[in-house]
Amino acid sequence: MVKQFDAFEPIPGMHIQRHVDPGGETSPTWAARHRVRRLQACPAGCARCGPAGWLHAGAALLSQLRETWRFKHRPEALRARLLTDEHAPPKYRVLGPLANLEEFAAAFQCRPGDAMVRPPDARVKLW
Repeated sequence: MVKQFDAFEPIPGMHIQRHVDPGGETSPTWAARHRVRRLQACPAGCARCGPAGWLHAGAALLSQLRETWRFKHRPEALRARLLTDEHAPPKYRVLGPLANLEEFAAAFQCRPGDAMVRPPDARVKLW
């Protein structure tokens, strides 16, 4: 996972890796996977998933996760954050984990090669 975050370059020449807290960055991945798996276990038409089933509910849930971490940083604030914060900037705490989830790709009909789909051999799998 650290290598994945190192690939992000929020500001030209500044990567996230040296400030990343691997434990803190695994939490969004685990939480998203856990929530989607709970939805997958629901019977079709249950109150939580509705008539459209888990894919519709999963897409809504993952969109909610995206909105939770939606921030806009000015370049100088982002630079300061990269230098001082042990966690990745919010945008990358969504992009990094969700690109690892097969469930994300299924919920949004992503195809292999799309920007938000990592190749299976490059995905981080937790639990």
